[in-house]
Amino acid sequence: LLAECLTNVAAASQLNCLVQMGLAEEQRRQLFKWVAEGNVVSLVFRAEERCTFNRKVEREEEDPTKLVQEVSVAGAVQRALTSKVVTKVTDYFWDLEMSYELQAICGVGDTSSRQLSVTKRSGK
Repeated sequence: LLAECLTNVAAASQLNCLVQMGLAEEQRRQLFKWVAEGNVVSLVFRAEERCTFNRKVEREEEDPTKLVQEVSVAGAVQRALTSKVVTKVTDYFWDLEMSYELQAICGVGDTSSRQLSVTKRSGK
């Protein structure tokens, strides 16, 4: 009796998770119908990520600090030498795309009528 109660709680918890992820009432009825007919129902999670090179940008950054050296002869400044540091920076930009889908499948899911999309998302 305790094992049956805990199994029911676990199943209700899993169903609640699916509802929070987007399982609609009609989809829930379809899942229960498949189970009532004696079919095996499985959840399949598919995810895909793609990373593609976008561009390379080279730029130069100047250090805000400058070094000034004065050259003087007999106390009189003849000239001033100014130096600075310039750093070459190379930036690489990449595009990342991702998508995922959670499906419930009846049996082996050999036809689209035996597959049910619970939720799916994609983005960049």
